[in-house]
Amino acid sequence: AGDHPWVWGGICELSAGEKYTWSAARGPEGFYAGSEMKLMSVYVGEQTEISAGKEPAMANWNSSVWADLSSGESVSLASDATSSITTVALHFDTSSWLSLFHLEPTASGHWTFFTSQLAHDLENGFHYLKDEHGHDIECVVHHHDHGTEEEAAGADHTEGGQGLGVALGATTLTILPALLTLPFVGPAVARIGTWAFPVMNSFASGAIAATSAFILLPETTHLIGEGMSESGSHAVWGSSMMFGWLIGVLMHHIGDMFMGGKKDAQGLSEGSDATGVRKPVDLAVAAAVTCGDFVHNLVDGMVIGFAARACSSSVLWAVVAGGVAHEAPQEIADYIVLITKANLAWPKAMVLNVFAALPALVGAAIAYEAEVSDNLQGVLLAIGAGVYLFVAMTELAPFLLEIRSPFVLSSATRLGGFLIGATALGLVLLGHEHCHDHSGGELAEEHAHVH
Repeated sequence: AGDHPWVWGGICELSAGEKYTWSAARGPEGFYAGSEMKLMSVYVGEQTEISAGKEPAMANWNSSVWADLSSGESVSLASDATSSITTVALHFDTSSWLSLFHLEPTASGHWTFFTSQLAHDLENGFHYLKDEHGHDIECVVHHHDHGTEEEAAGADHTEGGQGLGVALGATTLTILPALLTLPFVGPAVARIGTWAFPVMNSFASGAIAATSAFILLPETTHLIGEGMSESGSHAVWGSSMMFGWLIGVLMHHIGDMFMGGKKDAQGLSEGSDATGVRKPVDLAVAAAVTCGDFVHNLVDGMVIGFAARACSSSVLWAVVAGGVAHEAPQEIADYIVLITKANLAWPKAMVLNVFAALPALVGAAIAYEAEVSDNLQGVLLAIGAGVYLFVAMTELAPFLLEIRSPFVLSSATRLGGFLIGATALGLVLLGHEHCHDHSGGELAEEHAHVH
């Protein structure tokens, strides 16, 4: 391990009076990575430098007596002036898939840990360090793998950090393909005419409903409820989703009360029917679609930001590939609704789509630079899912229900459009994987969001 006797090191902020749990789990092959692991803690107080604790660790590692600690046992971490170092040998319980060791700091502040194995190699769906409430503890990794150190002034990177520029670039790649197709879809929809609108809206209903059912809502179950009871997390999940649906209703009411049916200066509005008679713009529909897309893209950007900060490059680009796969049909579906249901001219519908896509970049920057709780991510996703369900099942469902002669053909085309839209988004679930934010977020290599 280069000029260090340890393999991994990280600095964490802990509080006196709390009991923390250091865990080790069997790997995917069913075995622990060795039978034991040496762990040294060095109390460094208010110091936050990457190299804090290195000198005393170097001086004491080889001469220390390592106290044996079995799974389930606790150790008090020394912090006084005479001894700020604690050394233990963690013995894994080979009869169990998970071994838990409890750490009790005697002072609040920063602690540097050094281990004889990579801490993340001992994870298997369970973060290696948690507090007594089950929250992941963020450790800034300053030594890992083959002796690599990050000691540049102000460095504060966790394993897998790809850089903010990479996060923003990756996010741009997920929204760019969909936006590039919109100038071609708009004129095509305008040329087809209203006879195809029921089929296109059925497709949009399926795609948007699938976005909510297959992607947004399942992810909220992984995020909402940290630190809550099961009933509490269910209440937050359901309330957030219903609030999203009510946002759609509220926008519809506001549109009807204040803007619905208003005409422009020429007494005409954007859309027109097959006879050339212009129809009023339905701002309620436009607002609901744009709001749902806005929230969806914001959280999508957060996912990519977390992946860029916490995951390997291979996992990050898997997230990006999945994002491209689901953004194209979803954006096109939104675009069709803006043209055919909200009655917007296609250039203005395209401007709204671009506007709703930009929050992805904001979300990526926020997630990469700031701490966004899992619960907040989940609430935002559930609200976005509720808005999308309103659009798919309330605004667009009438196109599925109303059939005309010839009835068999009318039914088949509507149902077929819905199933094609739902299938296009459902295929995103193939190869679905998750990714973990080792710095404290829920998003992790075994439990992340890949669209």
